[in-house]
Amino acid sequence: MPESLKQQIDRLEESYESELDPQGRAFVPLADAHRRLGDLDKALAVVQQGLGVLVADIDDRQTVSIESLAPDGDG
Repeated sequence: MPESLKQQIDRLEESYESELDPQGRAFVPLADAHRRLGDLDKALAVVQQGLGVLVADIDDRQTVSIESLAPDGDG
């Protein structure tokens, strides 16, 4: 028997932002499940939160990269 959307959302919410999702990517199928359920506000909120985490991670890595290129190593 296929997993219901509610069961899928419950499973994805358990893994989202946990050690089961070290790359922080579980927000994509979680948002999609909310969308398919018709909860567009929740889907959008999940996407915005997930992208915010990814952008913050990218910014931190770029900062470290830029600082490591500074001639004196101090940024």
